[in-house]
Amino acid sequence: MERFAAIDFETANGKRSSICSIGIAILEDDWVVDSIYTLVRPTPNFYTRWTTAIHGLTAEDTNDALCFEEAWESIAPKLKDLPLVAHNSPFDEGCLKAAHEVYDLAYPKYPFYCTCRLSRKMYPFLVNHQLQTVAAHCGYDLTRHHNAMADAYACAHIALTMMREKEVDTLEALMASCYSRELWGVFPGYFIHHDSDSAISRHVASGAKTIHGNIKGDHQRLQCLIESQHTLQDTQSGHNSPSRNPRSRYHRNSQHHDKSAEVGE
Repeated sequence: MERFAAIDFETANGKRSSICSIGIAILEDDWVVDSIYTLVRPTPNFYTRWTTAIHGLTAEDTNDALCFEEAWESIAPKLKDLPLVAHNSPFDEGCLKAAHEVYDLAYPKYPFYCTCRLSRKMYPFLVNHQLQTVAAHCGYDLTRHHNAMADAYACAHIALTMMREKEVDTLEALMASCYSRELWGVFPGYFIHHDSDSAISRHVASGAKTIHGNIKGDHQRLQCLIESQHTLQDTQSGHNSPSRNPRSRYHRNSQHHDKSAEVGE
């Protein structure tokens, strides 16, 4: 399969430019070849109670962190020429564009794909298409929802599961497989860069607070899932601090897991 990056941003307030954490999983041929997790000093630099309730981050966590421009300087070279995928990509793409605009940075026009949009086409029977719901359907137990790294791993799992089900090797082919050949041939850019389902829902639910950085459990689950492409099995692990992801094999898990919190996509 092609090399691509699953990406997730968390924000400090209602401004899309207020990125406060970044999670990225880079995959190639079913291997996680790199992972990036970093806190960011948001712009503008303030937190609202409802955003803190979602992801658990406060100004104390990020006051000494790099600003977006400084953080992205080391990240951007790793994403050069890579397609990006996110769950509810209009939000994440909007954050990335807004942050580039705030710092007067040239935006590279990353091709963005959306697993949320794709899940509505592939799994219309699901009760909703929030990240944790789709991840569970695809066999991934997301227990640290709204930690940027954990969400990026979950998105990567969903994307690879979908590609495997459709028997395609690229995100573009996956998108094309979900829409009519006629529409895709004329308007491929629309399906890559736009999502008609533009409403973004981020709700606070009891028990949904995430402790930032405490995502090794999700990391280890992904490693276990990668071990075999074709063996269906359950995965369990603990939760510690994140580290660089070693090269591991990926597979689907047939077991669907109950979610302890119902939160936004």
